[in-house]
Amino acid sequence: MRNSMAKALMFCFLSLSVVALGFISMAFAPTVDYELLHVIEVDGDYMAVDQLRSAYVINSSGQVEKYDTAGTMVSRFAENRYGRPSSIDATSPFNTLIFYPDFSTVVAVDNKLNARTLYRFPSMGVNQVSAACLSHDNRVWFWDQEKSQVKKIDAQYEVVHESMEMDLVLGAAVEPNFMIERDRFLFVNDPEIGIILFDLYGHYYTSFSITGLSSFQVINENLVFLNEGNLVVYDYKLNDARELPLPNGGKNVKSVHLEKDRLFILTEKELRVYASK
Repeated sequence: MRNSMAKALMFCFLSLSVVALGFISMAFAPTVDYELLHVIEVDGDYMAVDQLRSAYVINSSGQVEKYDTAGTMVSRFAENRYGRPSSIDATSPFNTLIFYPDFSTVVAVDNKLNARTLYRFPSMGVNQVSAACLSHDNRVWFWDQEKSQVKKIDAQYEVVHESMEMDLVLGAAVEPNFMIERDRFLFVNDPEIGIILFDLYGHYYTSFSITGLSSFQVINENLVFLNEGNLVVYDYKLNDARELPLPNGGKNVKSVHLEKDRLFILTEKELRVYASK
């Protein structure tokens, strides 16, 4: 991440709810003990985790592999017609979205990674989509790069909500690489501009100048992301942040995810699952 991110945030003590963020709260202790539960050999570059603590990894062949809580691979989704997937939205274990940017396509799969619904955005005249995610009502948000708008559609490709043209609003070209709906907001990430917030109707709300990110989590009004081998927890309401150490000094970490009492770390060759002691 850029050094400007560290300058933009003032790191201070952050008091978090033990119920909602138990794992993070425990990690505020001066020393953190992690119990390694599973080590899964996988050559992947992207990871997502659902609320049932199943992990999804995009492997080096562009396939999506799903691992259960015991660390066993239970399903694999291999679809090469639409290029290589860039992201997975596992908000719903029963309606997981796999995004293929090369063909501006999203495939929705069930809990066994069987294809359920196909969204081919060029069929509605949108040829450049750079990010997509699931909405709370099982519809799909996506970024229309040509129009510089975020749009929400249903399964019939009807546009339910859309934003203003954001390049005009922000005075700069917006090129998102990730988006997620949480906390009654839509979070859209542009590595150069930062994180842009919209309400659930597509109305622009605010922006955060946190740059250089490829993905993040949103947990009870906190942004959680990886920064130089540490986990950063940023309260976007209070503008407070805290860095938490990772096991093994955070070496060779590609992706991190917190889910309930588990810490998932994807490295260059492994997926490691920890519990906090």
